Amino acid sequence: MTKNSPKSKSNKYIFYSLISISVFLLCIYVYKQIRNLKFDEGSFKSYGMVEKIDTNVFDGKTAKKDIVYFFFVKNDTVFNKIKHLPNGSIKKHNINLKDCFELTIAKSDYSIFNIDFEKKKDTVLKKSNYTNQHYTSNAHKKLLE
Repeated sequence: MTKNSPKSKSNKYIFYSLISISVFLLCIYVYKQIRNLKFDEGSFKSYGMVEKIDTNVFDGKTAKKDIVYFFFVKNDTVFNKIKHLPNGSIKKHNINLKDCFELTIAKSDYSIFNIDFEKKKDTVLKKSNYTNQHYTSNAHKKLLE
């Protein structure tokens, strides 16, 4: 076999493809481990209330998703968050406005959280009782106000 034969080119392509896929899967694994470590180091439970629901929102050009806007309270501050769900999840979990769910939030990073959509609570939270509001971005703030 010569150096520029088609067989050696395809072997290089397969080798580099396998290396790229391995690095990608390793990054996903490390990300999940870091996320789980933040929960293990310390997390707290809170309740989050749904304040806006968007269904069948385009994610890019073709894919659709559902978006749930909710808030939770910690130390007299309201944290407004966004949760992206697969299309049809709002209908599947029967999520409505003013529903309250249990959250597990990492103490080190409030942007890392888990929502248990199976544990619906009969609780009402009012944002007007709190003066400090924390939004994800200015666009998020304008959308909710």
